[in-house]
Amino acid sequence: GDVYKRQPFHNTLCGCFDDAMQCLDTVFCFYCQVGRQCSAIDGHKNMANCGMCCVTCCFPYITPIVLRFKVVSKYNLEENGAITCLTAWLCMGFSTCQTGRELNTRGTNPGGTICAPEDAAPMGEGSAAPAPTAA
Repeated sequence: GDVYKRQPFHNTLCGCFDDAMQCLDTVFCFYCQVGRQCSAIDGHKNMANCGMCCVTCCFPYITPIVLRFKVVSKYNLEENGAITCLTAWLCMGFSTCQTGRELNTRGTNPGGTICAPEDAAPMGEGSAAPAPTAA
């Protein structure tokens, strides 16, 4: 029945300013944001992925397409392959903001690199446990 029913995105493509921090992080640290979102899809919330950041630097038009395909597949979203590819390629910044907001909305927080919330983990440390505080 409805188990395999495709669902719409919860966030619009042009809703970048719905989450200003996500928008700023995508604008100022695009490569790292793509890496963070790839980590989040793989189950690592709020964790930088330096390898994917470097891959995105080398292949900036391919990794956002792969990222969008992964998000569409993971959440069984209503978007065909041609639209996924064209959206990620022609609207790269908007697409990356949308996938980041979608991950946040669905509880798979990719976090941020330079515009991270106060409780975000430092680069590469994930979100396992809070840092100890001084007594």
